[in-house]
Amino acid sequence: MMSRVALPLRAWSAIPRIAAPRAMLATAAKRVGRPKGSTKDTKAKSKTATTKAKKAEKGKKADKGKKAEKGKKAKTSAAKTPKKKKAAKKVSVSKRAMMKLPPEARARSGYTIYSSAYLNDNKGTQLQKDIMRAAAAAWTALSPAEKGTYVQRAQTWNARAETVKAEFIASLTPEQVSEENRLRMAKEKSLKRSVNKLRDPRKPKGPLNVYMQYVKGHYATVSGSDTQERGKQLGEGYRALSTAEKQRYASAAAADLQRYKREMEAYKSL
Repeated sequence: MMSRVALPLRAWSAIPRIAAPRAMLATAAKRVGRPKGSTKDTKAKSKTATTKAKKAEKGKKADKGKKAEKGKKAKTSAAKTPKKKKAAKKVSVSKRAMMKLPPEARARSGYTIYSSAYLNDNKGTQLQKDIMRAAAAAWTALSPAEKGTYVQRAQTWNARAETVKAEFIASLTPEQVSEENRLRMAKEKSLKRSVNKLRDPRKPKGPLNVYMQYVKGHYATVSGSDTQERGKQLGEGYRALSTAEKQRYASAAAADLQRYKREMEAYKSL
């Protein structure tokens, strides 16, 4: 080991001192950086956090203000708009049941009368569908004379059924008949098949227009068996009429219209 040499005081003073340049010290300080927790960094961070907190607070206040404004607008519109009452559920007309006629008022055919009797005679022997299948085969095997017996019975039944049906309709009011026919028209539209309407014999016949008044008076005088040919001749005859002649039929049509109105008023009061 080297031993420290003791030099005299004058010798030490003669050795030149090395001063570190300030530029080097600044560079070294930048490389090393400030120690953590320095005062400047803490102030900068606290300032940034305060700014962010203020912005967040402003944002919350703005959102609250917007929500409050929307709430006020909604309340105002709700106060202006009256609440709609819940409408009662309406049953579709096409789903409602049609009025049932009495069994005696329903028309029957010769086969209907025969198959009903066949079903009663063989009831309980087998399934109903099998009995009806056998009845159809037995009906086909009948002679024309045997079938004619059941056809005559059906005609007698239907004549009586028309009377019973008229009596049943007469027991209804005009409003009930009209409502039932509206229901049957809706059924016809939904089922896409023909549905029989109630024909009230008490209801007045509709009025005839001017042309139909002419047809009424001249239909028997037109020759020809074809309906289309007769209609063509009637049309030509009506167009050939003078204004004065047409006026006669126009007066008859006006009188018929007044008759219809009077009779309808009496019908509605039933």
